[in-house]
Amino acid sequence: MQATELVDWFLRARQDPPKTALDNAALLMLDFVGNAVAGSTSELGEAIRNHVAETAAADRAQVLGESELFVPGAAAMANATMASAFDFDEGYHVAAYTIAASLAVAQATGASGEELLRTVAAGYEAGEMLRRAADADRDQGGGITNSGWYHVGVVGPIIAALCSAQLLGLDRGRMANAVGIATDSSGGVREQFGQGAKQLQPGIAARAGVEAAQLARRGVTGADAALAGQLGIDRAFAWGASWDWGRFAAWSWETGALTKQLAIRRYPACAPGQPAVEAMLRLRDRIGAAEILAIEAKPRPFSLRTPEAANESQLGFSLPYLLAVAARDGELGIRQLRWERASQGDVRELMARFADRTDGVATVRVRLADGRQLEETETDINYLKSVDEVQAKFESSLAIAGGADPEAVRAWFAGLGAAPAGVVPGL
Repeated sequence: MQATELVDWFLRARQDPPKTALDNAALLMLDFVGNAVAGSTSELGEAIRNHVAETAAADRAQVLGESELFVPGAAAMANATMASAFDFDEGYHVAAYTIAASLAVAQATGASGEELLRTVAAGYEAGEMLRRAADADRDQGGGITNSGWYHVGVVGPIIAALCSAQLLGLDRGRMANAVGIATDSSGGVREQFGQGAKQLQPGIAARAGVEAAQLARRGVTGADAALAGQLGIDRAFAWGASWDWGRFAAWSWETGALTKQLAIRRYPACAPGQPAVEAMLRLRDRIGAAEILAIEAKPRPFSLRTPEAANESQLGFSLPYLLAVAARDGELGIRQLRWERASQGDVRELMARFADRTDGVATVRVRLADGRQLEETETDINYLKSVDEVQAKFESSLAIAGGADPEAVRAWFAGLGAAPAGVVPGL
């Protein structure tokens, strides 16, 4: 797969996406905005907003939740990071860097809302295909994940560059140069799971992609073989294992990600923790919070790497915390991902009585005050399934930030097909 081949694939996908794909792209954007605005209230959100304000102020693009405008790369970095701050964005975080880069460049260039939606739709599909190609051997112990890389950091800059280059109006050759340049920034390791740096990876990817496209516009070149050449990223990032580039040839809109059920998360937590949280909440429906004396659950050291969270960014990666607070509160939302809640004694006490299941069975077990033990088996991740559920999540996310006007944001989305993208109002 040459960079020019990826560009050609993207341009074909962008030409005529079906209405279902565009509707789902808009739904992902709605979820993205809600997550980013809610994330702006987090410790990490405050840090990233201060960072871009100090380093990159200029009248160009919107940081969601801010009145000032910033250069597109900085805005994209802030928005993608904030959208991922609570790990509440869609399942594989492809939307975070795709939408953040596209939105920032669309605002900076005055692109139409229709152009933005088409670019997001094609970019999301390209991101999904590239992610799957990179990790095709994952179940057999290969792929980038088993080598320690995180697909967000590897794939993200390339997709962000592709979308940004399109919205900057670059020709095919310069778009390919942007892809090649972006591979210079591909990276990011899974060791960061449980740290704020993990949620930074979509932001770093979005910024790198925007800047790669801007550099290509100025005439900087990138290798056409940077993806699959003898020394390309497919060999460099998977210890010589082959990426499955054939997935691109087999793709169609009929089988694409945006024409299927979207993987929008129900709970603000690392994906492997979602089934355990769901099992705990089913248990909690059967018993009172005060009855639970201890919890056992299957260990997940690959992703849930922070048993003793030390700050807000780590809470979503602590299985003892997620299950303890879900048990005590009977829910898991952003309110539960606050350090104020995490430091309270009832949760800390129950965390101290958490244990990994030694048999490794994916069942959450609780021991009760009356001596009984109850269990719930973990099932597949329970993603939000309807437009109404996603919109309700969006409303809740904006309410967390305070002062936002959901009606104004919804009106902006409703008018995207017939107006310039512009700044998202009501934030």
